[in-house]
Amino acid sequence: MAKKILDFNGNYIGGKFSLDGEISGEREIFSPADLDDTVLRPTYRVKDIEKAIQFAKDAFRLNKSTRLEERVEWVKKIKKNLELKMDVMIQVMSRELGLPYRESRQEILETIRSLDILQTQGIQNVSENLKTSDGAALKSELMPKGVVVVIGAFSESVILPVLHSAAALLSGNAVIFKPSEKTSASAQLLCELIHQSEIPVGLWSCVHGDREVGRRLVIHENVDAVCFIGSYESAVRVKQDTLQQNWKSLSLWLGAKNIACVCEDANLEEAAQHIMVGAYFSSGQRSDSTSRLLIHESRAEELIQRLHLQAKALTIGHPEDEAQMGPLSDDTALDRYIKFQGIALREGAEVLMRGKTLELKRKGYYANPSIALVKNNDLEATRKSVFLQTEIYGPNIAVQTYKDTDEAIALANTNQYGLVASVLTQSDAIFERFWRNLNYSRVHRNRSTTGFYFEQPMTGIKKSGNSAHFGKNILQEYTYSKVSIL
Repeated sequence: MAKKILDFNGNYIGGKFSLDGEISGEREIFSPADLDDTVLRPTYRVKDIEKAIQFAKDAFRLNKSTRLEERVEWVKKIKKNLELKMDVMIQVMSRELGLPYRESRQEILETIRSLDILQTQGIQNVSENLKTSDGAALKSELMPKGVVVVIGAFSESVILPVLHSAAALLSGNAVIFKPSEKTSASAQLLCELIHQSEIPVGLWSCVHGDREVGRRLVIHENVDAVCFIGSYESAVRVKQDTLQQNWKSLSLWLGAKNIACVCEDANLEEAAQHIMVGAYFSSGQRSDSTSRLLIHESRAEELIQRLHLQAKALTIGHPEDEAQMGPLSDDTALDRYIKFQGIALREGAEVLMRGKTLELKRKGYYANPSIALVKNNDLEATRKSVFLQTEIYGPNIAVQTYKDTDEAIALANTNQYGLVASVLTQSDAIFERFWRNLNYSRVHRNRSTTGFYFEQPMTGIKKSGNSAHFGKNILQEYTYSKVSIL
């Protein structure tokens, strides 16, 4: 039975949805898990950008002195409404992106848990009263920057924009959210639950659109801060577009080529489980997905065999079929994934399990997972390898073997990205050595690369970002310190 096409309500500006004004673009969103399922037909209105920014400026001016306790209540209401709408949100997310239901549920649960941490631990350092060296009283307080634009990506389409929006609101800013063109339905549902959270009119808006809409928001002279969630290449354009706007802060949450290092003493059964989750959860389309694997040469044959068998056993399909892995996000993502199978072969890798398009009972952007063993472990060759250095954003594992810890660390640090590494070892000393020397902002032990741990600061280094704060320190991205000495 064909599913109902959702009604598109328009941009959410000034506390209400609107379809008024000249249409500058439109899109038809199909479910990547079933191309016969049209989810939504959003339309874009470039002229709404000015209206959203004006509402945000006015709302910020009226509400910048709102007490912190009131802002905390807004975040609590967002969390409560997300809990109430969880089942509907799961259905929409999974329909729109083809995610298995358990993955959509997990993302929402992580969002709810992180909102709890944000409105408790996150506000602890909003103000401080200290003494200077000569005994004068010193007061420091975090002040809001003004109008914040949050540009979302299709992956992690709820947790990242919700937490960045909540942090910006909590610190006194006004927010304009521009979702990915692929997730307009999830964004519309997010608008509804934020509307029900009784946030003052104009403090949070949502403007749908394509890349040009995002660009115009980012470069607008009345925007004070930008949170960009997306690829490194797109972030370069954002930086170029704002080069002359030195007052504007950029928080860049970008790509990755996350790595798992399997040591000689690792429990291979547990290691295989963590790698499977990291590599194939969300079809490898998360910022923290595992895409490179380093295995001690004494354990490589056994672990690769385990991974191969488990990858072949994965069920792939539509969320309603309770599949373990869904489709890729669109035809471009699928074509890119298939293209990299050939790149791996041309660079001399042994493709142990080749990713191919799948024809299932529902037509969609399906492919099987892939594993490639890279034979050349030379550091310079690894640095120059397109296959090893490019974010593929698909269910692929590139495997290399190593002889000792020094070689593993050196190979891992050839990575142009620096988000997450996972080290699988029973030894405290070996893990400490990896932790001290790996150039990644997060290093997990005996667990997957995936997962949000909002209790701690989370940053991206190298091509993964500009060391922007995430986690409980996220308020620092949307504030500046105002100091008085008495």
